Amino acid sequence: MTNRSEFLEWAKIHDHYYGTCKINIEETLQKGKDLVLELDVQGVESLRALKYQGVYVFILPPSMDELEKRLTGRGTEMKDQIKKRLEVGREEISKSYLYDYVVTNTNVDESVDTLLAIIRAEKNRISRYQPDCPEIRRIFRLDQE
Repeated sequence: MTNRSEFLEWAKIHDHYYGTCKINIEETLQKGKDLVLELDVQGVESLRALKYQGVYVFILPPSMDELEKRLTGRGTEMKDQIKKRLEVGREEISKSYLYDYVVTNTNVDESVDTLLAIIRAEKNRISRYQPDCPEIRRIFRLDQE
């Protein structure tokens, strides 16, 4: 798929390959649906380089100690893997300037509320706004031309 350019972006992370399939993105957007992608910093760098229109949100841990506790608490990785993830985490945090927003995930419910607020605000950004009323939609489009 990478050789056929079927990915919007792809990267090798922690010795595994990950990517975002173009056709899935295009089909969802053509239906007028919102789309949330979970990307790492490499993915965001790739999309920014392509000037891909999106709203980029960095989910930040409350602290590196808390990140280590969360990774350890999963019980899915060895200590050396956790150490590597923490190193990568520090590097990724240093690239948070690539994003439009930062949400510190201290409390899941509050983080979800913040994400939903960002989505609501971005839907009402003048460049994205879609009026429900057909008459207003026609006027709106005339005003934009």
